[in-house]
Amino acid sequence: MPEGHTILRAANHWNRIAGEPLTLSSPQGRFSAEAAELDQEPLLRAYAHGKHLFLEFSDDRTIHIHLGLYGRNRWQSAPVAPPKGAVRLRAEFQGGAVDLSGPTRCELLDSAGVQKILDRLGPDPLKLEEAPDAFLAKMAKSKKQIGQILMDQSLIAGIGNVYRAEVLFMSGLSPFAEARNIPAEELQSLWRLTRELMVHGVSHSGGIETVYPDSPKPQMIPAEVRTACASRTYVYKRTGLPCVACGNPVAMEEYYGRSLYYCAVDQKI
Repeated sequence: MPEGHTILRAANHWNRIAGEPLTLSSPQGRFSAEAAELDQEPLLRAYAHGKHLFLEFSDDRTIHIHLGLYGRNRWQSAPVAPPKGAVRLRAEFQGGAVDLSGPTRCELLDSAGVQKILDRLGPDPLKLEEAPDAFLAKMAKSKKQIGQILMDQSLIAGIGNVYRAEVLFMSGLSPFAEARNIPAEELQSLWRLTRELMVHGVSHSGGIETVYPDSPKPQMIPAEVRTACASRTYVYKRTGLPCVACGNPVAMEEYYGRSLYYCAVDQKI
């Protein structure tokens, strides 16, 4: 599933055609009435919060998109080819088109509907440079394990399985540690690290890359290891391979329905 940096990149791409009247249709037919209502209207702006994309056409008409596991935005330049596959929404503009296919959610909402979604989401690290007080206050009282919390979109929005594994490893935190037992300064550092890595993901290729020469420099990972490591990640999908910090095999286990990657030596409770 795309993580928050991917959705922010998508919003930035949509904003390139903001202000231009769009020819909207639903080749698949499941969004036909909504597309007809907005057809030939200009997109005012696109924005993201966590894994949710919002296309605002007026104060009270916004398309909400959640890509889920299989959703994609496919951009093409003119001449535009016929829709391929089950396209939920096609937006044609001067010079090209974008096709949305396979989203978990594509719906037209009023302002109250948009606010209802935003209200149930936690803070987005890509929006806030400092660790929000409300987030830290919840962590100080939570009996949940930090590995569970980082995937809870109501507590922190935009983190997925890859960033979870990487930021916990780079912070030296066990995914099984209860949040309330983690010092506040370590949680603040975790927030800042998450933001830095996700900002890198937005500004570079769009993929998730935590191993690069000028990446954050936790003491447990020597600079020469960061430079020489052939992988783009430290522990994610590296089950059984030597940990870059200690050489112990990277572990993987099923955890709340997802694969969890970590080093049992360097990430002790």
